[in-house]
Amino acid sequence: GSAAIVTSPVNTGTYAMQFNTSSAIGYTRYFMYAANQARKGYAKAWINIASLPSVNCQIMVFGKVSNTVLCSMQLTTAGLLQVLNASGTQVGSNSSALSLNTWYCVELFIDNTVTNGTNEGRLNGAVFATGAGNAAGTNLGRIQLGVVTSCTANITFDNIAVNDNTGASQTSYPGLGQIVRATPNAAGDSNGFLVQVGGTAGSANNFTRVDEITPDGTTSYNASAVLSASDLFAVSVPTIPTGSTINAVVVGGQYANTTAADATA
Repeated sequence: GSAAIVTSPVNTGTYAMQFNTSSAIGYTRYFMYAANQARKGYAKAWINIASLPSVNCQIMVFGKVSNTVLCSMQLTTAGLLQVLNASGTQVGSNSSALSLNTWYCVELFIDNTVTNGTNEGRLNGAVFATGAGNAAGTNLGRIQLGVVTSCTANITFDNIAVNDNTGASQTSYPGLGQIVRATPNAAGDSNGFLVQVGGTAGSANNFTRVDEITPDGTTSYNASAVLSASDLFAVSVPTIPTGSTINAVVVGGQYANTTAADATA
């Protein structure tokens, strides 16, 4: 559906994802698991509403791997948030009304470890709706965020996070946190990738081919056919307010097989 990377409005950083629909849908889907699981799921996003939906619209949906709805958060035509169970029946109370062109942190929780587990919604860190759902357990697989049901609306999402109840940390609500990004900005201690496309010539400048905020695909990249070759980079120092708690450090990258004759990447 309708989705675009935008530079305004943004909650933090340079870009956000906007769903500006006209009697249509537009969303991003995160594949939490390859098969349905008995898990507790927690989803968070900062949202900014430029125009309210023409009809009540689901903006967060937990579902099975088949995308069958287990619970959802709905934005009404009056700017209220509601939590719905698997049948689309409201659970708990409405949120306070959301204003246009204002950033809000919204979170949705589902306990799918048991049948009819809890569904819950939070706005800016405070619970506004909670109650028993009506979905069978052991079915959690997907999360969708955006304009999930067809309508005319304009909503921007930023700083999305998804947790479950496994592991040693990040096993509950993601909370009001925001994402800051560090990108390569200088050479590091190794420049082992000797094939370069785009950027500034020379392996000492390999960082110039991997420093763009939005990856540019085959326009600039480093490559190597040598087993165990490595590139290391210095990175920019992100702006983090004093006293902040760093909940997670995540490293991401893109790679591809550039030689059709071999089957490795």
